[in-house]
Amino acid sequence: MSVAQVEAVVSSMLTNNAVKIRKQLRPVRVTRITLVPAGQRYDVRFADGSPSGGSFIEDGPYWAIEAEGTFRTCASSCSIYGVGVVIIDDQSGQEQGSAAREPTRPSP
Repeated sequence: MSVAQVEAVVSSMLTNNAVKIRKQLRPVRVTRITLVPAGQRYDVRFADGSPSGGSFIEDGPYWAIEAEGTFRTCASSCSIYGVGVVIIDDQSGQEQGSAAREPTRPSP
């Protein structure tokens, strides 16, 4: 994937999240894009640069995109946050996960 393709995937995801919760937390803005080699760990840091304790490792090459916007993650409950990192598989272009880079709050 190209940098422009990766940025488009993330921008679309964050825009769709804002539509789902009927609120835009922040305007979409990609702040950093990193192509990570297969098997290499990407450590998630909070927006202030401190370690979050979260990380990602994928079998193939993947993109780590740090951005602002409307993030929404749901498991047993949903959380929203305005600054995060999204992991995109380089081969498929599919989201592999995301993590907050700021405190989260419950989804409305």
